[in-house]
Amino acid sequence: MLRMLVSSLRRSILALVALAIVVLVSADFARAAEPDFKAMINKVGDAWETLDPAKAGIYYSKDASAVYFDIAPLKYTGWDAYATGTKDVFQNFSSLAITMNDDVKIDRHGDLAITTVTGRADVVDKSGAKQSLECRWTLVWEKQKDTWLISHEHLSTPLSMPPMPEHHE
Repeated sequence: MLRMLVSSLRRSILALVALAIVVLVSADFARAAEPDFKAMINKVGDAWETLDPAKAGIYYSKDASAVYFDIAPLKYTGWDAYATGTKDVFQNFSSLAITMNDDVKIDRHGDLAITTVTGRADVVDKSGAKQSLECRWTLVWEKQKDTWLISHEHLSTPLSMPPMPEHHE
């Protein structure tokens, strides 16, 4: 009887150890599968710096109804319009440098994620004129099959406001 009890206890302990291993491996796998949105944002910025929309395009949804807000013009609907529009704008650029601040915010909800970051875009046009823009960049990421793609983008720059008048009492 004691032998049966010890044998049953051993099987139970082995089953618990096996279950613990499965749980630990599953947790490690889930952590490894978590996307690195900060690195992904940097890759998108690097792709835009090439001034070739096709290189950035691998990160964007090809849904014809996807909306992308850029600094100019106001809005693109669908990747094809965005790629064509940015290609036209980039014809006047000789370089684009994007610098992101260290304020990336990530909100993930299942197969959707919203990332925000501020930064600066430094543009040199073909005449050599330089322009620097402070920017806000919001990306909505959607997991499509096994790939995270940008399904909406909002890029904007704050307006320069005149100084506020002093208030005298």
